[in-house]
Amino acid sequence: MTADRRRREPGARVVQLDQRGAAPTANLTLEATVLGALLAENGIWPEISFLSGEDFAEPAHQIVFETCAELLGAGRAATPGILSQRLGADLQAYGGSGFLADLVAYGQTAVPAIGEAARQLRAATLWRRLQAVGARLQEDIRQGGDAPEEVASAAIRALEEALLGAKPTARSKREVARAAYEMAVRDEPRAETGIEGLDLVTQGGLVARRLYAIGAEFGRGKTILLGSISHNLNADGVRHLFLSMETPPEDIEIRNIARGIGQNATLLNDPTHPQTKILRRNAERYLQKLQDHTWYEFLPGATMDDINRAILHAVHRHKVQGVIIDYWQLIRGREKGVSEEAHLRDCANRLAALARRLGIWILIACQTDAFGKPLVSPGILQAASLFIRLQRDPNDQQGFFTTEKSNYGPLADGGTPESPGMIFDLQGPYFRSPGPEDHAMMGRLDAEDRN
Repeated sequence: MTADRRRREPGARVVQLDQRGAAPTANLTLEATVLGALLAENGIWPEISFLSGEDFAEPAHQIVFETCAELLGAGRAATPGILSQRLGADLQAYGGSGFLADLVAYGQTAVPAIGEAARQLRAATLWRRLQAVGARLQEDIRQGGDAPEEVASAAIRALEEALLGAKPTARSKREVARAAYEMAVRDEPRAETGIEGLDLVTQGGLVARRLYAIGAEFGRGKTILLGSISHNLNADGVRHLFLSMETPPEDIEIRNIARGIGQNATLLNDPTHPQTKILRRNAERYLQKLQDHTWYEFLPGATMDDINRAILHAVHRHKVQGVIIDYWQLIRGREKGVSEEAHLRDCANRLAALARRLGIWILIACQTDAFGKPLVSPGILQAASLFIRLQRDPNDQQGFFTTEKSNYGPLADGGTPESPGMIFDLQGPYFRSPGPEDHAMMGRLDAEDRN
């Protein structure tokens, strides 16, 4: 086998030292890790799309990355099988499909931390460019033919070229202004929650690239509210992920089944009920007609990396438009020496960034005190585009929302104690918009109070 046809080891380390024995500036293990993660999970592309082919020192890695970028940029998948067909003889020069399989083996466990790996790879590229500039400057100094001012000027230009060789990220004022205007006039699709008071405070529904938070005291019905929203979204064909860290998905769905047949879930769990056969027959009919646009992840004790990975998988595999998370204070994985407040603040910021990068909405619940302040940390209040407070007496059916923070509009309220924005319905139970009968009942109660 000739030298240019031999199979290359994807994790081999290339060491390039300057004349003083500097640290290595190219690491093919890191390159293989990033590429392998991308091949194993195309959904991480938004997190590493700032890289370019020049960031890969190994030619085999460069051609694989550029082919992946071309495919993913066109909305197509970039799997080892597709790359093998696309590259053909070019790939055979580096070991064929076996080479791609080795890449996947290197990178598939790095998917949750891919953002940091990509940043390290970009840093290694800049160090290589700086190293080349330094070597040229040393040679110019050694020869001493040109004036020092000319050597310094040439070195400055070379440094600028080295930095400009990276993919540009800065944008001009006019470019940003144009993008801002186009975003403002674009009619963003909104996912209506199906609850009158909530759709009011969200200005018509959930919008991509935003983090929404709903806070409430313990026992006010946060999980039931999220389950009600999810059920309404599912009925409207909105593909989404429901990520629960405490309540099993079956507990959420049994309420929805009971809602669908106009009963309370306790009756479905009672085999001694005289109408058990009828209820179960109605439930079977309901299930046969049930739409299927929701995916559940049950992750007790999940870390932020677990959540990040689950969301990436759902976006890539199921094409979800948004994610519902129950709930913020349950996110684990706090590192040693980091306070719980700082840990939760970082989780909130990462969720907000993830929504922006992936172009999805994220709705997360959190526990608050009696005054609407998030327990443990104010981080979710700061990171969310909209922070809404659910207010309901645990013994009442009427509830309403108050807006504690909004980046996109006035602090509107979704109902009041006198005119509720939603009703806690014992069928299910679930939350729904108030109907004429609810308003009539509130009117009678007001009259009784006045008398």
